Amino acid sequence: MRKLLERIVSTIDAISYWSGYISMFLIVIFAAFMFIEVIFRYGFNSPTIWATEATGLAFGVYMLLCSGYVLLVRAHVSMDAIYNLLSLRKRAILDVLTAGLFFLFIGILLWKGIPGAIRAVVLGEHSQTIWGAPEWPVKIAIPLGAFLILLQGIAKLIRDFHLAVTGRKLGEEVAAQTVKYG
Repeated sequence: MRKLLERIVSTIDAISYWSGYISMFLIVIFAAFMFIEVIFRYGFNSPTIWATEATGLAFGVYMLLCSGYVLLVRAHVSMDAIYNLLSLRKRAILDVLTAGLFFLFIGILLWKGIPGAIRAVVLGEHSQTIWGAPEWPVKIAIPLGAFLILLQGIAKLIRDFHLAVTGRKLGEEVAAQTVKYG
């Protein structure tokens, strides 16, 4: 059973790692948009109507698609003053007990995000700005990002439950490598 659980969490970890790694290249798009805006605004005194909005939309997609990776490497902002005083096993027990809140939040994101994404694609929704940027990429990224963080949340729950029950860690290889080298 331990081998199966390790295979499950390592597969999820790999998905989270690669989704975060691939998504990080959106930073190049942000930089290109802003570079173009600076050149046009200050070099030609002719600012664009699209660069700032495009950067914001791309950043939104980036944040959503990296959510599983951020959970994998434990980079979310947290208040750990008391939490860090607990043993690893007690932390795992606390995490298992509070996992329902995480899954409730992600469930709501999926429940509301999937119909919103479908509607945006079907209706061809655009922003209400002069440029009128298409909103479907961001609307699709909401349930996709929720799904990626849901997967990583499942892996975390499996790890926490295993640690809470056995007192031993389970499948930390990808997460440890990512924190060490990533």
